[in-house]
Amino acid sequence: MDLSNGLTLLKTIVVLIIVIGIANISLRVVNKNMKKHNRIIKTIERVPVGNNSSIGIVQICGDYYLMSFSGSDNRILKELDREKVEDMVKEIESSRQIAIDKGILTNILGMREKN
Repeated sequence: MDLSNGLTLLKTIVVLIIVIGIANISLRVVNKNMKKHNRIIKTIERVPVGNNSSIGIVQICGDYYLMSFSGSDNRILKELDREKVEDMVKEIESSRQIAIDKGILTNILGMREKN
């Protein structure tokens, strides 16, 4: 009887591991497909302002909104001007690229100084 109970327990553990693996794989596939189809709503930037709240710029169907997010409520605070937001996004992206380029240049110069 002990051997039978041990085999039953082992089979249960193996089946449980298989079920968890299948669930994990299927959730990854569903998550990838959800990201591809969710192009109408984009979060441009989100900044925390407290433990349970943040504000952010969200693009919905091509229009930009300033929104507040909290654990119990999400609200649109203001509709933003499309040109201003797009100019700011371009400015931020170019400044990030400049910072990346400076970092690469610093690394290259640092490597040359060592040699």
